[in-house]
Amino acid sequence: MKTIFTIVGLLFIGINSASCSTKQHPKDFGFILIHGMGPGDTLDTFKSRITKSIDYDRDISTTFILSASQLDTVYTLMKDIDFFNYPTNFGALEPSITPTPTYIFRVHLKGSWKTVKWQCGLQSENKQSTNLHKLIDLILRYIWESNEYKNLPDSKIFYE
Repeated sequence: MKTIFTIVGLLFIGINSASCSTKQHPKDFGFILIHGMGPGDTLDTFKSRITKSIDYDRDISTTFILSASQLDTVYTLMKDIDFFNYPTNFGALEPSITPTPTYIFRVHLKGSWKTVKWQCGLQSENKQSTNLHKLIDLILRYIWESNEYKNLPDSKIFYE
C-alpha cells in the first residue's frame, strides 16, 4: 500500500512540474514592433493597438490584443534565440535590395528596454538573421491571421 502512495505521489509531482515548465512571460513583458518599407505598420502590445499605413498620409488603428499564450510563445522564442543580446543595429551596412524592409523592436522586460533595428534586405544571412526572421514571421502571422487586421482597409503602399 505504501508503494502505491509513493508511485501516485511521484506521478503527481511529475505531472505538476511538467505543467509548470512552460516559459511564461514576465508581467512587465511587452513590445512595439514597427515593420515595413517606408511608412510602417506598428504593433504596440502596451497600448493593445495595431496601426496600419494605408498610404503615405494616412494610418488607421484598431484594438489588437495578443493572447497570454501568444505572448508566452513570443517571449520563449526571444529567449531561445538570445534576442536580448542582439546589437541595437543589426545586419550588414549595404542594402542588397531596395526598398529595404525595416523592422524595429522595442522590448520591455524586467524594468529595462531593448531596441533592435534590422534592415532585412541586407546581406546578413547567418544564424542570428534566420532566428530573427522566425520571430518576425511568428508575430506577423499572429497579426495577419487576426480578424482585427483583416477588417482594416488594404494598404496602398506596395512595391513591385
